[in-house]
Amino acid sequence: MGGIISGCEPVEALNPYDLDTDEELQRPGILVGRVLVEDHDFDARPLQLEILNQRGERVEAAGDLGLITTRTSQDPMPEGLDDGIDTTAGTFWAEIPTGTYSIFLDTDINGIPAFKNFQQDNILLYPGEVAAVRMELERKPAESYRGMISGDIVGASEGRSYRVRLLPVEEDSGVYEQVIVQSGEGSYIFNNVLPDVAYKVRVEGDGYVPAG
Repeated sequence: MGGIISGCEPVEALNPYDLDTDEELQRPGILVGRVLVEDHDFDARPLQLEILNQRGERVEAAGDLGLITTRTSQDPMPEGLDDGIDTTAGTFWAEIPTGTYSIFLDTDINGIPAFKNFQQDNILLYPGEVAAVRMELERKPAESYRGMISGDIVGASEGRSYRVRLLPVEEDSGVYEQVIVQSGEGSYIFNNVLPDVAYKVRVEGDGYVPAG
């Protein structure tokens, strides 16, 4: 037998997620951590980390889609989350729904290719609780990554050839010099340059006087 309902007031859901589950069990958790990178200035160059769910998808965090930026020493931790270390550089935090996550840092994208990528899986985040992560980046072997040094021969005379030498500043560095020949106002490029070594470039040619 049917009935008639009249004069209904709007119903406001107090639980924003699942009306069948206790609201307390649906509180977000907080992911907090510290990134340790040898000789890195976090004030000048903050790093970005990705939060991934179990499907490998980025999870929204702190108003950005799955990205957390490490804080500088001028940006303190929220009250109650201070990790007890004097400086806050290299720390991060994000409030996200409870679940199981991975956190990933791509060193190439962050401009620190001398270090290996970092990923930590199976981070469990419970309602209203804090999960702490410590990320210590490991250096790659020097032989596994190389760079490039390039420049212009300024003050050279057109049509003349010049010998360009790339030498280590310290003679006992174990790095061999590279030599190329360029002409006129051309530019030079040295490839496969080992990292963590101080270099100097020397241009040689008849009558060559560097500009400036």
